[in-house]
Amino acid sequence: MKGRLFMDISKVFGIIKIPAKYYFGISFITGIMLFSPNNILNKLGLQVFVKDNRTWIGVIFLITLGFWVTDFLIHIYKKVNKSINIKRNTKIRKERLHNLTQKEKSILSVYIDNNIRSQKLDSFDGTVRELENYKIIYRASNVGTVFGGFSYNIQP
Repeated sequence: MKGRLFMDISKVFGIIKIPAKYYFGISFITGIMLFSPNNILNKLGLQVFVKDNRTWIGVIFLITLGFWVTDFLIHIYKKVNKSINIKRNTKIRKERLHNLTQKEKSILSVYIDNNIRSQKLDSFDGTVRELENYKIIYRASNVGTVFGGFSYNIQP
């Protein structure tokens, strides 16, 4: 008995692993079965099946609808959160650009004065790391030299 219960629970958790995009379809189909008039169910040949299994169809409908709605809400939350983070980070970067040190200005002026997008900088320099952490510049290559440094590009 104990082994059988474990197998049944594992099957339930196996169903949960179904990709969320299928939950909407399952909810839609079971919803049609539950809420369609008898004449439509009769034309589809489902009236007897639905009558005999209405409870289970309802359970499947509620579970899959719950999973689908939860997945949809998580998706919306991630989109909104990403948008908020982008706006926040952009604001922080703009404020940081208005408060640059003289050394940071000299590094960035090379890009502007020479009309270039890339220059070699020392990745161990704290000023370079600060500009990189604020995503004002980024390391364009993982290949560099001890004396020449790494190529850094300015963000567009």
